[in-house]
Amino acid sequence: MGKSLGRRIANAVSGLITVCTLAALTIVLCLLALSAMVSTSFVTTKDATHLLEHTFFLPNNPLLGIVALALVLAALALLAKPALRLARWLDANDTAFRRARRALVALTGIVCIAWLAATQPTPRSDQAIMMQLARDSLNGEWGNFTNHGYLGCFTSQIGLFWVFRLFAQVFGSADVFAFQLVNVLAAMVMMWELLEITALAGGSRLCQLATSLLAILFFPMLQYVAFVYGNLLGLALSLAAIKHEMRFFRSPEPRLVDAITSAALVGLATVVKGNYAVFLLGMILYALVRLPERGVRPAAIAAGLLVVAYMAQSWISLQMARYASSYPIDQGCSPWGWITMGAQESDLASGWWNNYNWDSYMDARHNTAAQEQVAKRDLVLALQEMREGEGGMVGFYLRKTASQWNNPTFEGFWIVQSGGIGNPSDLIANSVGNDAWMAQFSVYLHVLQFLIIVGAVCWAVTLGWGSQEARTGVVLAIVFVGGFACHLLWEAKCQYTLPYFELLIPLAALGYARLMGYAMSRRMHRDDANVQPKESGAAFACKCGALACAAILCVALCASGSLDGIRMDTAEFNAYLQQSQDQ
Repeated sequence: MGKSLGRRIANAVSGLITVCTLAALTIVLCLLALSAMVSTSFVTTKDATHLLEHTFFLPNNPLLGIVALALVLAALALLAKPALRLARWLDANDTAFRRARRALVALTGIVCIAWLAATQPTPRSDQAIMMQLARDSLNGEWGNFTNHGYLGCFTSQIGLFWVFRLFAQVFGSADVFAFQLVNVLAAMVMMWELLEITALAGGSRLCQLATSLLAILFFPMLQYVAFVYGNLLGLALSLAAIKHEMRFFRSPEPRLVDAITSAALVGLATVVKGNYAVFLLGMILYALVRLPERGVRPAAIAAGLLVVAYMAQSWISLQMARYASSYPIDQGCSPWGWITMGAQESDLASGWWNNYNWDSYMDARHNTAAQEQVAKRDLVLALQEMREGEGGMVGFYLRKTASQWNNPTFEGFWIVQSGGIGNPSDLIANSVGNDAWMAQFSVYLHVLQFLIIVGAVCWAVTLGWGSQEARTGVVLAIVFVGGFACHLLWEAKCQYTLPYFELLIPLAALGYARLMGYAMSRRMHRDDANVQPKESGAAFACKCGALACAAILCVALCASGSLDGIRMDTAEFNAYLQQSQDQ
C-alpha cells in the first residue's frame, strides 16, 4: 500500500511539472512568435543621439515570417522521403555519422576563429573592470573587496574574478587572447553537447546533424567568442551538465559518476556566470520529473548533489576571497536591487541597467539588509509608476520582453562594435561596424529566429505530454521557461537571454523532424519515433487549454493595440542611422 501510494505521488509530481512546463512553454513561445512577427529591436552601437545600448523598436512585416515558414513546411513535405533514406543511411553507417559530427564541430571552431581574426575587439565595461581587478590582485591590491568596492557590492562576480586571476597569472598580458581561445573551445564543446542532448531527447542521427547546422547558421552565440566573460564558457559547462544528468536517468543502471559530473559541471558554470543558477534549478526540477522511472533514491542523489555543488562553489569562492584579501566580505548588493531595477524604466530600455542596485547599496551605506528594505519599498513605487506609464504594466513588460528576445543579433555584433574593432581592414570596419549594414543583415537572423521559435512550438504541441519522450526532453523546456521568467523580473539584457534561446535549437530540430514524419504515411512510419504517441485525456486537455490561452492572449494583445509599443521608433531610428553615417 505504501509503495503504491508513493508511486502515485511520484507520478503526480512528475506529470504536474511536465504538463505545467510544456503548457508554459507553449504560451511563452506563441507570444514570442507573435512578437517576432510584428516587431524587431535594435541596439545602438554609437553614441550619436543616445547612450550605447539604447533599444529601438521597429515594425516587422508579418508576411516575411509567414512566407519563410510556408517555404520550410513545403520543403519538409517534399524532402520527407529523401530525408528518410538519408536517415536510414546514417543509422547504418557509423563512420560517416561520426565524421559528419566532427566536421560540424570543427566548422564551429573555424567560424569562431575567423570571427576573432576579423574583429579583434577590445574588452570594455565589466570585462575590462574584472580583468583589471584580477591584475591588481596579483600586485597585492585588494581594495575592491571592501564593502564599497566593486566586488564587495557584486559578490556574485567573485567566482569569475578567480577565473580572470588564473588567466592573468598564467598568461600575463596575453590573457585576453587566451580567454578568447578558451571561448572557441567552449563553442565547440557547446556544439558537441547540443548534438548529444538532441540524441538523448530522442532525435535521430539526421536530427542531431540538423541541430548542429542550425546552431551554426544562427550564429550570435558563436560571436560571443570575442566576449571576454563567462557567457559562452558557462553555457558549454551547463549543457555538458544537462547531458550527464539525462544520461544518468536514461541508463539502465544509473551511474553515480554521471550524477557527480553533472553537479560539478553546473556548479562550475555558476562560478563563471551566476545566471547559470537557473540551469541548476531547472536540473533539480528535472530530477523530480524522472521520479516514476528511477524512484526516490536516484532523484534524491541527483538533486542533492546539485544543491551541494551550488552551495559549495558559492562558499569556496567567498572564503578564498576573504582569506586572500583579509576583508570580511559581506553579502553585497541584495538581489532585490536587481528585481527593483528590472521594474524601472531606463535610458537603455524598460527594465535594463540604470545603476539602481549600485546607487541604492551605496545609499544604504553598504548594508545589505538596509538596501533590501529600500529596494522593496522602491519596487512598490516602480509598480505604481508602471501602471500609470505608457501602456501600463502590459506595455512595460511587452517592451521589456521585446527588448531582450526580439533582437535577432542578441548583441552579437554589438559586443565587437562597442569595444572597437581592432583589425585595421576597412572592409571589416565598414561592414561589421556599420549600423545600417547590420540592420539589413539582421533580417536574415530575424527570419531564422522566428523559424526556430515555431519549430520549438511544433515540438511542444505535437508531443504526447504524458509520454516518455516528453519526460526525457522536458529539461530543456524547464530551463527555458525558468530563464524567461527570471529575466521578466530581473535586470534585462539580450546577452542574458541568448543562452536560453540556444536551448530552443534542439527542440526546433526535433519539432521539424516530427512534422517531416507526419508528411509520410502512417503505414511507412508505424514504428517511427516521430509519430505522435498516445497520451492521456488530461494531458491532451491541458495541451488544448495552453493553445487556447496562447491564442486568446495573442488576440487580446492585437485587439488592444498593446503591440504598438514595440514597433514605434522607425522615424527616430532612421534619424539615428543618418547621424551615425554623418559622423
